[in-house]
Amino acid sequence: MLSVHTPETPGEHSIESVRRFVQQRGLAFPVLVDNQSQTGDAFGVQSWPTEILIDKQGRVVAQYEGELNWQGSGEYKQVGAQIEALRTARTATLASR
Repeated sequence: MLSVHTPETPGEHSIESVRRFVQQRGLAFPVLVDNQSQTGDAFGVQSWPTEILIDKQGRVVAQYEGELNWQGSGEYKQVGAQIEALRTARTATLASR
């Protein structure tokens, strides 16, 4: 899992600000900084935040636009199940090599 930060304001272009944000929230996954919005453009992102789930073959399997309700909602359960399915598929493939 990783995050791609695409700044919306001039102050959000600072890599040091992104580092502080990551540290303050204890994020345990990589956060990439895309100041030119190349990643978002490549995936057709039109709104922030956008969550994109990609399988091990690089295919988009789900895309969610806007803020998700992570407080035990149906969205949380649906996204969690999709992430777990992707993790399991990856683990099973790696284990069979």
